[in-house]
Amino acid sequence: MYIPVSNIVEVNYTDGYKFVVESTQQKYVGYYHKDKNGNYWSGQTHTDSSVRLTDISNNGDTLSSTDITKLNYLNIGYDKLNPKVLPNTSIQPDFIFPTPQDYINGFFIRYVVKPTISTQTIDFIEIASGKYSNITQSNDLLTLYRPTSFLWKLTGPLYDVYKNNIRMSSGIIDTNKRSIQEAEKFIPNLSLYFTDLTQFGRPS
Repeated sequence: MYIPVSNIVEVNYTDGYKFVVESTQQKYVGYYHKDKNGNYWSGQTHTDSSVRLTDISNNGDTLSSTDITKLNYLNIGYDKLNPKVLPNTSIQPDFIFPTPQDYINGFFIRYVVKPTISTQTIDFIEIASGKYSNITQSNDLLTLYRPTSFLWKLTGPLYDVYKNNIRMSSGIIDTNKRSIQEAEKFIPNLSLYFTDLTQFGRPS
């Protein structure tokens, strides 16, 4: 099935809690795109290898990263955790700057965690992809940190460009706002932290 670029209205990245492959029901991790009919597909662009995805983010029977964190919290008993069992580590923030290849691609992926016992509204930690992978693959660390990742647009117009009510080009500000709103399903109040939606941007 061929889908022209003009019919693709969203490109983003999922860390495995939003989609399953429709044909296999296996969790999908990676880039995805959405067509104007509301269908989700694998990959940044539509090719012969793109597969149909099913959105499970609003399915009550599916556990999100937030749900997993809550379950681990309840099952282990956070105030009674054995320090000999959990890794003795504190996640330090990283300053991530887009690479030249990111600017060629037009976007990059940002990774954020929030300590589960934090009482601060905007106590977020931006980290590198390697740290993020370590957290999402560790049940112990998922008890300590709530993770999410999202696409951050770098190039293009500042705002979405429409023609005949069809989005022809995604804007930096509008795309990053949508990305934040999607990520807030897993970590609330991210919009209070990422207030500069043009950060690192090179508008055209």
